[in-house]
Amino acid sequence: MDHWLGYLLLLAACFAGNTVIANESTLCDSMPCLNGGACFDLSAFYFCVCDVGFGGQNCQIDISGCSSNPCMNNGTCERLREGYSCTCQPFYSGDNCETEMRPCMSDPCLNGATCMDNSIESYTCFCQAGYSGSNCETDINECASNPCANNGTCEDLLNMYSCTCPSFYSGVNCETEVRPCMSDPCMNGATCSDVSTDFYVCFCEPGYTGFDCESDIDECMESPCANGGTCRNTFGGYDCQCNFMWTGQNCTERNPSITGVTEVLNNQSTVFWNFDREDERFIQGFILQYRESHVSVYTNTSLIPASERNYTLTNLKPGTLYLLRLLAIDRDANPAAASFQKPVMTLSRDIMDPVPVTDQRSKPKMDSFHWILISSAALVILLLTIVIVGILIFTRKKPKRKPSGADDQTKEEHRV
Repeated sequence: MDHWLGYLLLLAACFAGNTVIANESTLCDSMPCLNGGACFDLSAFYFCVCDVGFGGQNCQIDISGCSSNPCMNNGTCERLREGYSCTCQPFYSGDNCETEMRPCMSDPCLNGATCMDNSIESYTCFCQAGYSGSNCETDINECASNPCANNGTCEDLLNMYSCTCPSFYSGVNCETEVRPCMSDPCMNGATCSDVSTDFYVCFCEPGYTGFDCESDIDECMESPCANGGTCRNTFGGYDCQCNFMWTGQNCTERNPSITGVTEVLNNQSTVFWNFDREDERFIQGFILQYRESHVSVYTNTSLIPASERNYTLTNLKPGTLYLLRLLAIDRDANPAAASFQKPVMTLSRDIMDPVPVTDQRSKPKMDSFHWILISSAALVILLLTIVIVGILIFTRKKPKRKPSGADDQTKEEHRV
């Protein structure tokens, strides 16, 4: 109102013939009008036309209220003819900018995301790793790409995943095959079996023990070698160094031992035996002893070379039971003075009449019992025959004598 009043007064002064404006008047030189007010000289006095929001004679009164700084939070106060208006800083509102308007104050961002206000009505969420969405509400499924190899099972975790690997595989993605047996831990020919990625079992060969079959079992601890044999432990087994009278893995077989006897043919019979070739160096040779079953003294053969494995006996009696003994003569012994009280092998055989074959070794041989049984039967038949013949002889009738006269007559006939 004052503004318009000032303009009206200025117009009236012009019409009155007083055209001196304030800039020509000494009254306005002192700039009495404050706060941007315009000064008008009316000769006898001046008049101030005040800017919006100010009043009073010299515009010294702030009639808008901005002088009291009503706008808060760094808001800018704008004077109006009636009152003021606050221009607020971002994120503030209200007549005096007293209300903070930040969208992030409601914590719209989830799962630990960071919220940044863009304006009063918008915001931006910066998501933690593993989440997505406008409010970071969605958990990213890291298993969606099937990262676990070799049939591993994927478990989705926060910003990561975990693979549960099948047997014999390891690594973040089960990409590494891990079989303990691939390093050949089992020793001495043992068989390795994988149990898991960090465990295996060794199946040892006979003669070995230990987790990796690394230890050799000392079989000699059980004294397997009989008859004075010496045991020597070896890797995975043992060896018996037998007395030269014994052979076999455990020195339980006679050395030598008679393996066969042929039937008597032309009063001869061949005896066969075996003997370890490696032990020949310990002996001079063999002596074969034989005797008839009813005779107590053995007949000795001459020294048979150590390399021989058979000998033919001669001058045998068919149908007679003979006892045989085979002796190995020590290299340092005197065969002529040997007592032969410790035979290596004694074998009783009933040597019967020869049978019509050329090679009796190819025929099955009867044992002593069968020969005795056959001999007994033949003897019984012979005795029965003798008895019958005797009876026939004693029961035959004696011839009758002729009369003496008849004899004389016959003689006379011969003479005739």
